[in-house]
Amino acid sequence: MYDPGINKTIRWTLYTAGGIFALVGIFAALHPAFAISAISTLVGVGLLISSANHVVPYFSLKNSPLRPRWLLASAVVDAIYGVVFVSPLGGKFFATFVGLWILFFACARVYMAYVNWVLRASKWWTTPACCVVMLIVAVFLLVNPNIWMIFTGAALIGVGVLTIIEGRLLYPSR
Repeated sequence: MYDPGINKTIRWTLYTAGGIFALVGIFAALHPAFAISAISTLVGVGLLISSANHVVPYFSLKNSPLRPRWLLASAVVDAIYGVVFVSPLGGKFFATFVGLWILFFACARVYMAYVNWVLRASKWWTTPACCVVMLIVAVFLLVNPNIWMIFTGAALIGVGVLTIIEGRLLYPSR
């Protein structure tokens, strides 16, 4: 089912979210010596913006059968994590929080992969591929949170790039 308006809204939502994740990841990778609380705050602000970015298509596509139901859950989780990361608590458990957040996001996308498969969407396989990468990243961060300085920047860049690719392949402009 191709609807230019819906595809454009979802595609640009994924582009914006992916771009934010990639930019925050580049900053985290380039400044590993920067105070953990500053990086946590930056990621928190990025997640708050991402949360708002997910709410718009959830409500604007209200009557569409293609409306991604996971966007509201993702917006709520992004908002909660954004507030936690901005708080002083975020810096102490940053890697664990990022690992849990990526784990949730990957699990939410499993449902979207199923929907795309059922709808026989072209290139539906990009969503489960993105989920597998996200799950690997989440496990690394949860098992060894001390590697977050190196891995979190790369993880956020990867999530951002995969989200942009997913938007481009699944919701083409035709």
